[in-house]
Amino acid sequence: MKDFPVLSLSNQQPPEVWWSIDPGDVHVGLAQWSYSDLVSVFETDPYTLLSMLSAGPPKFVICERWALYGWKASEQTGSEFFTSQLVGAIKCLCWLRQVPLLMQQPSVGKAMFRAERHKDRVWRGRNKHQRDAEAHGLAWLAKLDRISEGYGGEVGAAQERW
Repeated sequence: MKDFPVLSLSNQQPPEVWWSIDPGDVHVGLAQWSYSDLVSVFETDPYTLLSMLSAGPPKFVICERWALYGWKASEQTGSEFFTSQLVGAIKCLCWLRQVPLLMQQPSVGKAMFRAERHKDRVWRGRNKHQRDAEAHGLAWLAKLDRISEGYGGEVGAAQERW
């Protein structure tokens, strides 16, 4: 089966409500955004994420791509690949709900941690999954050159809109 068609954001502007997701088999990082403002970042489980995505979908989703690499193959022996199943469910729900979806390589998010522009950033995410979700959203905003000048990881005025 080929990949689900990925819808693109037509005007390449950050929408009012969008998410960036770092999927995992047990822990999922979720960053919720409003335009260019980070509203919240937290960790949840796969089932809660899917319930949230199904109940009140955002206008746009960024999700970290998952792939099995040769150097990790031996530790995945016998695995049911729950992370890849979650990514498939996210793709399916976005497709069914007509939510534009952007899949990003893990390296895109990781590059945000190394970027000179962001080296002194105060990350709101408290653990790896949360920071990765935040980084994937920031990477997209950086590509659009839409990072707020004052963004340092603080909750912005968007909190009241959420």
